[in-house]
Amino acid sequence: MNHTIRVLVIDDSEFVRRTLRSILDADPSIEVVGTACNGKEGVEKTALLRPDVITMDLEMPVMSGYEAIDRVMKEIPTPIIVVSSLDTQRIVKTLDLGAMDFVSLSGGVEEIADGLIEKVRIASRVRPLRRIRSRPRARASRLGIGASRYEVVAVGVSTGGPQALKTFFSGIPPDLPAGILVVQHMSPGFIEGMVEWLNTYSAVDIRVPRPWDSLESGRAFFAPDDRHMEIGPDGKIRLTRGGGDGSLHVPSIDVMMK
Repeated sequence: MNHTIRVLVIDDSEFVRRTLRSILDADPSIEVVGTACNGKEGVEKTALLRPDVITMDLEMPVMSGYEAIDRVMKEIPTPIIVVSSLDTQRIVKTLDLGAMDFVSLSGGVEEIADGLIEKVRIASRVRPLRRIRSRPRARASRLGIGASRYEVVAVGVSTGGPQALKTFFSGIPPDLPAGILVVQHMSPGFIEGMVEWLNTYSAVDIRVPRPWDSLESGRAFFAPDDRHMEIGPDGKIRLTRGGGDGSLHVPSIDVMMK
């Protein structure tokens, strides 16, 4: 890291703003360059300060976080990490607007420090594209896989992954002669919402696997929270608990790829 990561904190709670500033400023590679108490002020300060990353609450007066994400991603594309209480409906809506990642406040704002700092560091290295309206299941040209038949396409993604995966799955033909496995490193509780959202843009069926599922063409499986995902010799998906294997993440991209 050769420069300080400049962060704008947008939240209507003074307590949350102070706490997030304290968490982020404690890291020498991060500087909170401003705060805003509603979405309108947040959009204005984004244009003025040009931060590297934004943390965004959703329920705010004057202008909600949803409206603010929409405005920012259309006018001043900036990596946005949603910091709020979240459910599947909110996850789907904010992903569709262009949010990059999530931190849930359900466990208390003081408990998110390590995860928030890691996400801010990674998000600062991702250059988001200006958001344009796209039609569900609007597929791009076919993947250049030639005439060869592949058994599996394996995909590993970290922060910034949801928007990249939207582009990826929009270009997958329904007759792809391979199954797809995806490990997305993100906080627990968000995979189901992301899968629901991606299904609206995909010609292949996307789901979180059940213990009896097998690899098959035209279907994509996302590793669930707190489980490694592997494929047995019989093509069946194996979900195993982490621990003792040295993995930094569960699910682990490395475990799935091996």
